[in-house]
Amino acid sequence: MEKRTGCWLVSVFGPSTGYEPQWVNNFWGAFGRKKFIELASRPVFADIWLPLLVGCIAAFVSGLIAMHVLMRFVQNHRLDWFAWYRVVLAIAVLILL
Repeated sequence: MEKRTGCWLVSVFGPSTGYEPQWVNNFWGAFGRKKFIELASRPVFADIWLPLLVGCIAAFVSGLIAMHVLMRFVQNHRLDWFAWYRVVLAIAVLILL
């Protein structure tokens, strides 16, 4: 998925628009479905369909768990620590590059 798609979703369904964050999560499944249909139409897909299916299911389950944990955390905590974590991580990445 391109970064522009995420920017578009934030601009259309961001906090200032009044949409609930739980509702916006429903859009990500539609994007995954579109990409799956694109991959399924390729001839190489016949050789790798089982590993791809297992990987998709594992990614889906881990994504659901991550969204559940993150949504619960956001409902009960402020995001100050997350912001500082991102700043420290960005500085560390810049130093390592």
